[in-house]
Amino acid sequence: GVYIAADSGDASFYDAMIWLAGGRPFHTSNDGKTVTIDLADDAGTKTFTAFWQKMIDEGLVDTRSSTWSESWKRKLGSGAVASVFAGAWMPSLLLSDVPGGSGLWRVTRMPTSDGKPANAENGGSALSVLQSSRKPDAAFRFLDYVCHSKHGIATRVDGGSFPADKATLSSDAFLDKTTVTDERGIAIPYFDGQRYNRVLAEAAETVSTGYQYLPFEVYARNDFSSTVGKAYDWSTAKYKYDQAVARIEDGVVDSHGKPPKLPEHPGKRIALTDGIASWQKDLEEYGFNQGFTIE
Repeated sequence: GVYIAADSGDASFYDAMIWLAGGRPFHTSNDGKTVTIDLADDAGTKTFTAFWQKMIDEGLVDTRSSTWSESWKRKLGSGAVASVFAGAWMPSLLLSDVPGGSGLWRVTRMPTSDGKPANAENGGSALSVLQSSRKPDAAFRFLDYVCHSKHGIATRVDGGSFPADKATLSSDAFLDKTTVTDERGIAIPYFDGQRYNRVLAEAAETVSTGYQYLPFEVYARNDFSSTVGKAYDWSTAKYKYDQAVARIEDGVVDSHGKPPKLPEHPGKRIALTDGIASWQKDLEEYGFNQGFTIE
């Protein structure tokens, strides 16, 4: 009754896992005019896709709960989903989204197919001042404070943020931290005394280089839902169908003595590889229409 992880078709997660597996499916030439898209034959893409398909087929991935949804948060809180694959920014979000999980979670390194230490990136952020800001000077002073002031950086780190400066990253205060400060200013031992930042700092040292995103990454991630996402939709529909069949075979009836209604059969299996092929085709067409030379 417990899933190892939840994934209903998150493009940023899939990108990160391809990167982790050593994949390099996208490449843009130095002049920015030629884009290579090789999802079909890229070794890392095939490695992760085969692994994740196996996980889904064995019922180990909850394909029904979208990341950040209320359903997802409830399942993390109840223990129905046992792990979260995320970036080093996750501690503060776990505390705010799953406060009842305090003391039950731990941080560990990402597993790899060959067991060797490696890592990718998932997300990233920047702080900026909008041109439309009514108080740009005050806004900039705030950014300067949280990015360059030791006190400002420490305040963010106390709240579970990952530092962008190497001095903090290697400091004992950061590495020995065992709490996450909540919005009330209370230090919570969310990971039950684990010095979790040591794990995250070690992981940061083994991020592989050379991965490239597409110059039209926003489109690519949106299109992921309508292509690769169909495999997740099929898996969810198959799960519901199989559950209904099982209840009928077990003789389960409702309050009126009627058996459960059998949902529509999910039809021919749609695998992740089918979705990847469609994604490749869409990306090639979109890139060509945007004026790139596609290889």
